[in-house]
Amino acid sequence: MAPQNGVVQPNSINTSVIAHCVSLYSSVVDKVYRSKIKDDKKFKTALDNDRWRFEELPRTVQQRRAAGKGLSKDELERLVQWKM
Repeated sequence: MAPQNGVVQPNSINTSVIAHCVSLYSSVVDKVYRSKIKDDKKFKTALDNDRWRFEELPRTVQQRRAAGKGLSKDELERLVQWKM
């Protein structure tokens, strides 16, 4: 189904729509961070933290889950920093 008034209807969302949205994530994050963060060093740090949050951290948590372990203090602090 085509979007009505630019809105995607819930019954039209499928794996290809989700995959398309995920493929746009990096460019959207880059544009949003660039519009809000003027300092190049802070911009790079924000992008690095975002990549870490969505790529590295889930793998780390999944590996530790089997051993009954969670986040380290440093990881938790970094996650809170990313959220802010």
